[in-house]
Amino acid sequence: MNLKSIHIWSVFLITIIFAACNTPKAVVDHAQIADLAYSSGDYARALSTYEELINSWNDQHPQKDNPYYDKAGHAAFMMKNYDRSIFHFAQSMHHGTASVETYSRLISYYREIKNFSKEMTTIEALMEAYPNSDEAKAEHSRLFEMLVETDRWEEAAEEWTKITRERDIHQMELYFEVNRKLENTAMCDSLSGVLLTNDNNNMIGLEWEAVKYYNRAEDRYNKEMEAYEQNKTNRQYLKLLEALEVVNADFQHARDNFEKLYNAYHGKRYANYLYNIYTRFQDEKKAAYYRERMK
Repeated sequence: MNLKSIHIWSVFLITIIFAACNTPKAVVDHAQIADLAYSSGDYARALSTYEELINSWNDQHPQKDNPYYDKAGHAAFMMKNYDRSIFHFAQSMHHGTASVETYSRLISYYREIKNFSKEMTTIEALMEAYPNSDEAKAEHSRLFEMLVETDRWEEAAEEWTKITRERDIHQMELYFEVNRKLENTAMCDSLSGVLLTNDNNNMIGLEWEAVKYYNRAEDRYNKEMEAYEQNKTNRQYLKLLEALEVVNADFQHARDNFEKLYNAYHGKRYANYLYNIYTRFQDEKKAAYYRERMK
């Protein structure tokens, strides 16, 4: 114990002695002793005293109102006796007497030891117990990421609306994935634009735009060709030529994005798209080039 702690204890003991001399019966307040021990850094004394208080409280009061589980948990935590700390914290959380700091300490501990499931359940418990606390608000970003990682798409979409801090690109990409899974096409269109505005080589944005324009071009091409095959008139032919201008523009847009993706990642899937596009363009040389890269 350091000099400061010794001084604090000396002052406290003098107070106790003075109180004993001036009362019919000396009453030592164990709660005050435990609190003083904790504040002075004597966590072992604080823990043992809090545990005595837990037992004496439960002998005389409803266990659910016991205020000492939480305090014992913090004393044990400061001693790095994490098993004992978690035991007491579990009681205080179960009975609704845990402080905000209890949740924060447990979250940090589980995060440090990489216990994903316990970190997540503790964050959720914090938000249920103290939904408006700064500590809870600070964890919405982390919970959103965890919900995405566990494929809880609907909950992730709801959690996104609760994030108050600035969202980074990684979180925007995760939110894109949430909306893709939920088939929110309009939102994906919007998010891909945001991603590409921040980085014109963003893989997720490029791929979404490439596939969107490719599918649009392919669908219209097949539709217009079928219409012409069924009605080979000059008027229908002119309509086909007009439609093919739009189709080619969409294929070109898709091609540019797929080439960026292929040059960066050399994916066989991208090569397959490019092979199909150059086949539509009747560019046999480039179609053959990408056909080889599909293998």
